[in-house]
Amino acid sequence: MAERSLSYDAGTGLWWLCYQEKSGMYCLLCCKHDTINTRNKSKVWNDQPSMRLRKVAITDHSTTEQHKNAVKAELLQRISCFHEQLTEKCETSETVIEKTFTAIYWLAKQEISNEKLLPLIDLIEYLGVKELKFFEYRSRPSIREMFLTIGQTIRELLSARLRKGNAYGILADEACDISVVEQLIVFVKYFDHCKGTAKTEFLGIKPLRDPQGVTAEAVTKKLVEVLEKCELSVENLKSFVSDRASVMTGKTNGVAARLKHLNKFIVNFHCICHKLALACGDSGDQINYIKDVETTLTSIWKFFQYSPKRTNIFVSIQMQLSKLNLSDQGKKALVTKIQKACRTRWLSLHQSVISVHKNFEALLQTFQFLEKDPLALGLYKKAKSPKFIGAVYMFTRVLPMLTELSKTFQSSTLNFGRVKPALDYTQTQLTSQKDSHQFLDDLERDLNEGRRLGRVGITLSDQDKRVILALNEKYISALKQNIEQRFDDCLNVFSCFHVFNPMDLPNRDSPEFKDYGIASMKVLANHYYQDSTCREQETDELLSEWNKFKFDMLKWKSEMPDTSDLQNTPLEWTLQRLLRMKTEFGYFFPKLVDFAEISMSAPVTNAWPERGASALKRLKTRFRSRLNSDLLNALMQITLNGPPVQSPKAEEVIQSSVKTWLSIKKRRKLPTHMSGQNQSQGASVSEQVQAVTMVDQEVQCTGNEELTTATEAEELQELHAATDAFSLDLVGDSDSDSGLDSEDEAEY
Repeated sequence: MAERSLSYDAGTGLWWLCYQEKSGMYCLLCCKHDTINTRNKSKVWNDQPSMRLRKVAITDHSTTEQHKNAVKAELLQRISCFHEQLTEKCETSETVIEKTFTAIYWLAKQEISNEKLLPLIDLIEYLGVKELKFFEYRSRPSIREMFLTIGQTIRELLSARLRKGNAYGILADEACDISVVEQLIVFVKYFDHCKGTAKTEFLGIKPLRDPQGVTAEAVTKKLVEVLEKCELSVENLKSFVSDRASVMTGKTNGVAARLKHLNKFIVNFHCICHKLALACGDSGDQINYIKDVETTLTSIWKFFQYSPKRTNIFVSIQMQLSKLNLSDQGKKALVTKIQKACRTRWLSLHQSVISVHKNFEALLQTFQFLEKDPLALGLYKKAKSPKFIGAVYMFTRVLPMLTELSKTFQSSTLNFGRVKPALDYTQTQLTSQKDSHQFLDDLERDLNEGRRLGRVGITLSDQDKRVILALNEKYISALKQNIEQRFDDCLNVFSCFHVFNPMDLPNRDSPEFKDYGIASMKVLANHYYQDSTCREQETDELLSEWNKFKFDMLKWKSEMPDTSDLQNTPLEWTLQRLLRMKTEFGYFFPKLVDFAEISMSAPVTNAWPERGASALKRLKTRFRSRLNSDLLNALMQITLNGPPVQSPKAEEVIQSSVKTWLSIKKRRKLPTHMSGQNQSQGASVSEQVQAVTMVDQEVQCTGNEELTTATEAEELQELHAATDAFSLDLVGDSDSDSGLDSEDEAEY
């Protein structure tokens, strides 16, 4: 029994023969794996001892199929941990990809560099999501392709919604990125028939690398490329909004003029927000002292912005004036820095005035403390003036009205129906402020001894009061005049859509009911049917539809909720209801339904491209200055158009992206079982393990990539060692099976 050739198995490295006194010989391997004699189904050497105590009996057992099956089972058991990982890898392959795409989507939504993906995956795996270790596509090209696929999926979903409608509007603007490349940012406004509301979303971004600079021809070309990539027809482009740059709005060669060569029905808008900013800027330019105040506010901001020493002195004086012992968090809430006043930022003047108004006493004391500084002395003389503090108090009353109007114009749901009511309301507020002296009364009260500004040493004479009131009246009058001039022709053709407001519709018994809206319908017909061969016939059909629809509007007028309960204007309520019931009214009023969609999809503000420029600066930083245009486009799609990560819509986007990514090219997957050819031909265990090794190598590598983790490399070495052990002659007689039972074959 001690002879190595008799009772030692080199493949397993075990001594398998065991003798029990008064019983017989047993095979430890056969007992462990409960193998039986394949011919007579007996369990000799297993449950029953062998009574033939001869060397030939031991030699004969080592060559039987029963003993060989036990050896094979022992070897398979030793590599079962790796086999379990292969099975787990196969079962979780799709789940791993979906979870990885979710991590990619979250990373892009948070505007974090894609270089952080692999550390993020390692962190998630460390926190318990162990199956992510089976994610093998970790090369830079593969990760880049995943980002592009998600962006492409979101863009295709947007394009599908746009193609359902018959009209859309374009918002475009240029912005310079960190690499000093001019980028054309394009947004689109359309009516979403599924949601029943108008939406504005990011459409695309294109670099403008023309040797001659940013020309109208280059911008138009890039804009058309964006539309073609989204498979949008130029014929459905009904409106275009931009700033007042000559490149965009030039009468002969501007972008708007070039687009009209492609579609004559396009209506060009000048951004409402830019109009308001220009109107406010014109008012300051017309009054010299108002312009001086704006310049002084900017100088005060620069005085502290570029000097930490001055800023620390200013903060210390604020804390001394408060005379409070506060925590660090309380100090941060109490201390206020001077904000920048800049005309290119629509709301910056208001924020600057608020900061100066709140810390006026601290400002004067800081300038006094730094009296040896010529700039501080000059600012002190300008600030310690009754006229200057009077202008600041006047701004605190006027600028909130303009800020509220600007925020209304920046709303994502803004359309032409809200412009005129908002303007009328602001004009009424400005008129009340012009006739009111409340701001001057507040200033006099604050300058009294013991009040907020009682220690600044400023007194108001009757002459100072008259000067301040005259400045207030002159500034508000110029402001109202400039707003009226700037917004006089902003609506042109679209002002005709006001006839859809049911509140303006006369009663049926009124003599004005018959002719109501006829002139506006003719203006719309002259614009949109100018090239029609049956222009008169289509105009008559439009007028006929309108005369019928007026009776429906009378009914809707009685059904419309109170204006206090409406989330939008009565005009928007009517147009949205008309479009939501398109299936019903499309048959009776097809032309009016088309006009309603045109009006709801018309953008009147260019605020969204400004937000796109901010997103561009957040994404393309100096650490990511080499982002290609396609990847930048995908990241912009995700951050601006992508739904929240933890939402059903995001799950749909991720699942669709996974399907698209898998269909782009053939991905290597781990098969769930061995190929039928190996099973039918009775391949040996060694051949099957080698096949598993080859499959695993294919799964681990994409192309000629190396193994991604050291753990998998060690597992592969372990499998090679097991394969070498299987190289022993374990194949039985010619009439025997492959050596693997049905359960082993099923595992492979």
